[in-house]
Amino acid sequence: MKRILLFFLLLIPCTTALAVSPTSVDLRDGSIGEVYIYNTLETQIDIQIDGVYKENFTLAPEEKKILHISVQGERPGSYEGQLIIKEVYDNGFINAIAIPVEYAGVIPQTQKQIFPVKLAVSLLPIIGILIGFTAYLYKKRKKCV
Repeated sequence: MKRILLFFLLLIPCTTALAVSPTSVDLRDGSIGEVYIYNTLETQIDIQIDGVYKENFTLAPEEKKILHISVQGERPGSYEGQLIIKEVYDNGFINAIAIPVEYAGVIPQTQKQIFPVKLAVSLLPIIGILIGFTAYLYKKRKKCV
């Protein structure tokens, strides 16, 4: 009986429809990551992407799609998130794969341009005090001579 059951289990085809590569994405250097999604079935499947990147699309039988992912944090530093790839079936079932994503935050270009202006404005009072103090010492020394 066990042999017959094992024989039937071996005859059941593998029904995984979603193949995804790579298993993690590192975008900390500001690069654009690529994630390959492949429909291994002979039927069309609907795909939903959630997490740090969002997109919905349909894959035809044995079709491959390459996602080009670019993510940045709002502030400087390192961030971790997930890219959740969901295969949605008509009956409501979902087959999902989560891929860890590491990415970095950067200073937006507008803040980079404003920083020198803020620095100069904050240094103006200090420069004014130094000039005033130097003038005061000069006048005081002139009176003594």
